[in-house]
Amino acid sequence: MASEQWIMKAVRNGITPINEANTSRYVHVALTDCLNWPFEAIIPQASKRGYIDYKLKHPNSSIPIHVEVKPLHKKLNNSMIRGYLVQKGTTRDAFRVGILTNLARWQIFLAGPRITKATGQEITQILDADFSFLAGIKAVEHLVGFKQAEKLHEVRAALGRKPDIASHMLCNNPTAIMAVRAQLKLIRDSDGIAFRIPNYKSTVNSLRMLTKNKPPRSLTFDVNTFQRAACAPAVAKAIGNSLAADFGSQVPINTIRSNLKGLF
Repeated sequence: MASEQWIMKAVRNGITPINEANTSRYVHVALTDCLNWPFEAIIPQASKRGYIDYKLKHPNSSIPIHVEVKPLHKKLNNSMIRGYLVQKGTTRDAFRVGILTNLARWQIFLAGPRITKATGQEITQILDADFSFLAGIKAVEHLVGFKQAEKLHEVRAALGRKPDIASHMLCNNPTAIMAVRAQLKLIRDSDGIAFRIPNYKSTVNSLRMLTKNKPPRSLTFDVNTFQRAACAPAVAKAIGNSLAADFGSQVPINTIRSNLKGLF
């Protein structure tokens, strides 16, 4: 607790000088004393700015964590870490993790082909924590502390809980789309309503319109019926199974369903 209090005090009162090199010294202390990374697992990275940034390498994990350091309180944006996480070419790592920090704020980003598949974006943020509060320190430790970094289970779960994951997978994941069509058939048969089930392409187009709060075209049934199908447990389960297969994310079905309902 003493180390956390020391870091929180530094964030609140400021440090001298406020530059990357000095901020990096404090970040190193936070990594060792607050996030429990052993000294030998924190590898300084050389750059034109000197040895400012770090690579965290857990001995039992093949996924290193890049730490990009900026001066205390400097405004952060993902372009500052994108170049380290987003790789070009055919040898790209499937899954990459990065921390962008100015000591006060700690942002955690993910990138790689699997992230693009799940989100439709090259890079996505799963946490923005404030180190002037103990809760912020604990939130970062919960995801990328030394113990948690071995399997990155909590990072994978945090990704799966993002609402935009549900939105993208609902409109792009073949298993989820087929599940929506199956639910439409179940609703039609159970409610005794006569309507035509849209083909695969039409289902995708309608889902994309719905998630943008626009009325789908050429439906032979009402929008509420489509929303019922899209939010069904079977659809949430299909998304959950895909997340588990791609990331090892174990996300409760109710969480995914809540995210799906929030789309409409």
